[in-house]
Amino acid sequence: MEVELLEVRPSELKFVFEVKKQSSCSLQLLNKSTDYVAFKVKTTAPKKYCVKPNVGIVPPKTTYYITVTMQAQRVAPSDMQCKDKFLVQTTTVPSGTTEDLDPRLFSRESGNPLVESKLRVILVSPSQSPEKTSPLDGSPNRTESPKNIQPIPIPTATEEITDEKTLPTKHDAPTKIADLESKLQEAEKTIARLSEKPREQPQVVTAGRPQRRRAAAKAGAGFPFLFVIFVAAVAFAAGYLVRS
Repeated sequence: MEVELLEVRPSELKFVFEVKKQSSCSLQLLNKSTDYVAFKVKTTAPKKYCVKPNVGIVPPKTTYYITVTMQAQRVAPSDMQCKDKFLVQTTTVPSGTTEDLDPRLFSRESGNPLVESKLRVILVSPSQSPEKTSPLDGSPNRTESPKNIQPIPIPTATEEITDEKTLPTKHDAPTKIADLESKLQEAEKTIARLSEKPREQPQVVTAGRPQRRRAAAKAGAGFPFLFVIFVAAVAFAAGYLVRS
């Protein structure tokens, strides 16, 4: 029974197959021993696949990553069945051995102890695969949801009505009416005082100034009329508030 020098993961190479598109997967070589282990990856269809790297050395207690890429195919195989196979050959080498390995190192005729691991190929349709693999490094593509996004509060109709700048309501009508009545009384008192002032003033007849006296008389007659208009406007506003 052969002793496994490298643990090969996974035991099957799965490719998400789509016509005219490349597909990649990752292969891991785990060296649990204290020896330096050289490896070589072979396939029954070398023109169909690209293995990087296909030859190398795995130091002790380390994991080596390999990317296997299936070239774009024009036609899908029947029933998504693939007969392609992969073979991983491993053998121990002395410490300090360079990556430029002699191809005869992986030959049975050289007499070197070889350990081989066979892998089969499985094709998966995009609808059956829970996550697609990246054609560059074989790692799954993950989409993370955005974080630390605070929702923007949307004011409701109730919040808009209860703002600081509110419209007057029916409860404010008595206060407004009282203010208007107070102003109306003040206006009436002012009109009464103005109507009494011309009587109190002595009539001074000065020769040569008839036009000035006429202008003063017109101003005195027109001034209370403006207050009458003001009082009417105040009364109209009070009546409107009472009806509303």
